Amino acid sequence: MLLIIVIGMEASMYLCLCKGITDSEVRDAGRAGIVMPCQIKAKFGLKDAGCCGRCAKNINAFVELAASEHRLLNPVSS
Repeated sequence: MLLIIVIGMEASMYLCLCKGITDSEVRDAGRAGIVMPCQIKAKFGLKDAGCCGRCAKNINAFVELAASEHRLLNPVSS
């Protein structure tokens, strides 16, 4: 389940309700170079007690979001 909250003109989408992780936070992590599943799990504590585990199972969505943000800042030159 995703929860979208609109604040002003920007909307934040919660990717994890247990930890309160938003898409903006995952994008920020991607900008910082955190793009591997193990890095994202560690950064956001997706394996910690109190987390339902759904996010860890769907880690590819987090990885793609972070990686797409990382690619925007670090384009590959041909």
